Amino acid sequence: MFTKFDLRAKIVENVCLGGKYYRIRVEAPEIARQAQPGQFCMIRPEYSGESLLRRPFSIAAVREGGLLEFAYTAIGIGTRLISQSHPGQHLLCLGPLGNSFPVISGSRALVVGGGIGIAPFPFFNRVLNEI
Repeated sequence: MFTKFDLRAKIVENVCLGGKYYRIRVEAPEIARQAQPGQFCMIRPEYSGESLLRRPFSIAAVREGGLLEFAYTAIGIGTRLISQSHPGQHLLCLGPLGNSFPVISGSRALVVGGGIGIAPFPFFNRVLNEI
């Protein structure tokens, strides 16, 4: 059974990949230990005020040192605020949530996605390559 955590995740990196596309890395070792490909976290900036709802972010990667990586587009108020966040600031992060992708050993996988919908696939591809 998985535990979900509601914690303050310290931002380590937040970079624009071009246009409205971003990658953010946060320290969240409790979530990183349990995260599986296909799961997500509900995130909002710590300083955003109580009226702003959390946004779902697919977990794009789990990195060494308990880092979670997310890819996102800055299109609304919440994600634009996140895009303006800097290393050292914190996000409120609830996760891991959702069901993971099924991994069937010994079979081939066809992974299809488009736009920001490809966010969970780097993590999934890494796991597939390890089996």
